[in-house]
Amino acid sequence: MRAVGRSLLLGISIALVAAGCGDDDGQTTTAPTTTVGSTTTAGTSTTTQTSTTTQASTTTAADDNTFASVEYRFRVSYPAGWTEERDSFGTIVIFLSPLSEGDNFSENVNVVVEDLDGASVTLEEYMDATLTQLNAFITDFDLYDDDADTLGGVPARTIAYTGSQDGVELEWMQTIALHDGKAFVITYTGVGDFELFLSVAATIFESFEFLD
Repeated sequence: MRAVGRSLLLGISIALVAAGCGDDDGQTTTAPTTTVGSTTTAGTSTTTQTSTTTQASTTTAADDNTFASVEYRFRVSYPAGWTEERDSFGTIVIFLSPLSEGDNFSENVNVVVEDLDGASVTLEEYMDATLTQLNAFITDFDLYDDDADTLGGVPARTIAYTGSQDGVELEWMQTIALHDGKAFVITYTGVGDFELFLSVAATIFESFEFLD
C-alpha cells in the first residue's frame, strides 16, 4: 500500500483473495491471490499490483485445529473439516472451508503479516492507506462497515466490503492491528452466501492470540 509523507518507506501488502476452487475432477485447488503493494519516496507514490500463481502445499486440519507461527509469534484456531495451507500467495496461512456438492469456491480465512521496517505509522494511517488501495484495485469497491475492534487484545479496526475481481463478485471481512512493528491482517473472503461461514470466521478471528 502507500506511505504518507517523505519519511515513510512502506511495502504494505494485503492478500485480497485466497479462494479454494473445485476443478473438473472434484479436487480442490487454490486460486491466485492478488497482492497490492506500493512505496513512497520523496513525496511521490508508486503503486504496483502483482498476481502470483505459485502453489503451496496443503495439509488437512490437524487434530488440535491450531496453527502457530514461531516467526511471527501468533496462533489461531480453525474448525475441524477445514483445510490449512501455509505460505501461499503471500499469506502466512489460509484456512479453506469444505466444499459442498456443486460448490466451486471455498470460503476462507487468511492471515498476512507485514513488517513495517521501523516506520512510525499509526493504525489510522495504515487504515487510510488500506482503504485507498482497496478502492483503487477492487472493482465496484463498497465499504459498508468500519468499526474499532481488537485482535488478540490489541487495538484494531474491522472493515467489511464488497466488490469484484476477475468478474467474480466477492465479499470480505477484515481485521487489522499493528503490533511489535508489524501489521497483522486477518481476512474472511466469501462469495454468494457470505453469511454461510460468517459466524465460523468470526470464531477464527476471536481465537487469534499473540504469543508474547
